[in-house]
Amino acid sequence: MDTDVAFVLREIRNPVPMYYSQKRLVEVPEFNRYFEFDFEKADWVKPFGAGQIADALINVSGFYNELDDRKSTLTIHFLNEHDGILVGDWFPESRLRSPHVAPESGYQQEFTVTFGQEKEGRKVENFGSRESDPLLIFRVRTEVDNEGNVIRANYGKIEEGISFDGVWDRQSHINFRYLFFNPDPESVSLEYEGVISR
Repeated sequence: MDTDVAFVLREIRNPVPMYYSQKRLVEVPEFNRYFEFDFEKADWVKPFGAGQIADALINVSGFYNELDDRKSTLTIHFLNEHDGILVGDWFPESRLRSPHVAPESGYQQEFTVTFGQEKEGRKVENFGSRESDPLLIFRVRTEVDNEGNVIRANYGKIEEGISFDGVWDRQSHINFRYLFFNPDPESVSLEYEGVISR
């Protein structure tokens, strides 16, 4: 018997060119120390990378006492009080999981991901995860008027989230899975149209 299958496609509204980085591995220069990060370049600010504008401070911190007593934390702290990350999964059933435009509010200035192991008596418990939520929307370089309304900002998103290595690994990297950056400060679109050459 034939079966009809219906597919619902999300409409295309206002796609824009974006900077795009796929599986961007950024090596952590040093543990337990904050480094400036440029989201447009998807890299550390010079001299540790090719970045030019410090959008946030990023730190991988933690400790390793033994295999069942260790902890590692990734912290992203945005330098502008109006900048930040918004965690969500608006359309989990779709390959296009983000909204068409960036939300106006809800951005948190500091974002952390923690994982490790701890021992309680004879029992060893894993906690946290080395991977963040699957969709992160960020806002940087925000300008506001006298009433605190956003007048200009750069928006972007990280699809499939961020993962990172622990402080006990020989080489630690932060993996920005699929990072999109909208370079137009007048646009709130998160729809990806094409690649802009860096």
